[in-house]
Amino acid sequence: MAHQLAPPIIEAIGLLLQRLAELDIHPTDSRYSTEAFGDFYVEFASPQGWLRIVRDRGQYYANGASEERIKRADLWRAHDSRQEFEAKLLAWLGGRAA
Repeated sequence: MAHQLAPPIIEAIGLLLQRLAELDIHPTDSRYSTEAFGDFYVEFASPQGWLRIVRDRGQYYANGASEERIKRADLWRAHDSRQEFEAKLLAWLGGRAA
């Protein structure tokens, strides 16, 4: 059974979720907090390992099984721009087929 995401998460990153699904990267866990500024995280499974996307106080970053590669891709630090974060994430994921 597919993991169900809270509607505010889908509203915030719905297009990214679709792109990730196209890359065979699917959500396995998530948490959304209304009380904590609408913060959330979504964990994903993929053929390359797990990945977590976090929104914390309106900033986005990633962590996961490939910590050093995530840092080199500049995804570890907080991004104020969701669009910039998503572009970097998708570029990194598209280039890491090996």
